[in-house]
Amino acid sequence: MSYSFIPNQRRSSRTLITSTIPQNSLTKRSLPFIKDLCSIDYDRMYNKFYESVKLPYVIGYNNLPTEIKTQIVEIVKRKKPVSGQCFFYSQFISSQIEGVNQVLGFFKCSRSKQILKQLSDNGIILQPFKKYNILDTPCIIDEKFNIWLQHGWNEYKGVYFDCLNEELYKTGSFYKFTEYRMVDYKRTFNYKKSQRLELLNNYTQISGSIGK
Repeated sequence: MSYSFIPNQRRSSRTLITSTIPQNSLTKRSLPFIKDLCSIDYDRMYNKFYESVKLPYVIGYNNLPTEIKTQIVEIVKRKKPVSGQCFFYSQFISSQIEGVNQVLGFFKCSRSKQILKQLSDNGIILQPFKKYNILDTPCIIDEKFNIWLQHGWNEYKGVYFDCLNEELYKTGSFYKFTEYRMVDYKRTFNYKKSQRLELLNNYTQISGSIGK
């Protein structure tokens, strides 16, 4: 496998994720979700990396408290997460279940050494404390040359869980989600019942139109 990267990739601070959905193609109930999704502050996440909190553990949704496990399992069963859409999916989960928050931060790539070596063998030397884009994912390299990729997951009553880890990366994956760092804020989405239903019914349309 070869690794692509873009050095010092920079996007405007409030356009990490963009939607290609024409606003008139969804009802007004869907629009707050798109607006909130597009408001993720890309630069702020980078700037907060060295102030971020290392989480002791992040579990899969199958280990969640019984009170919400059934709801999460049902949603994931009906609406599967897609690789590269962690911000979208973690916001979607938060929008569907009251009390579930979206958490933004980073996870450490378990194959940092292999990636950096292959890039080095091809004459590409990456430096710590700089921003890059590897495997189409924004990331930063720390002082120990670990690659930390931007990521979104969820929290419920102090329990952190990651639906993408459970569904996409748990076994036989390139990524091993073993270490997480959380930036200093969470996002809560208290949509009305009608809005939640609208999002659920239009999940496939929205998911297919959100930039990864």
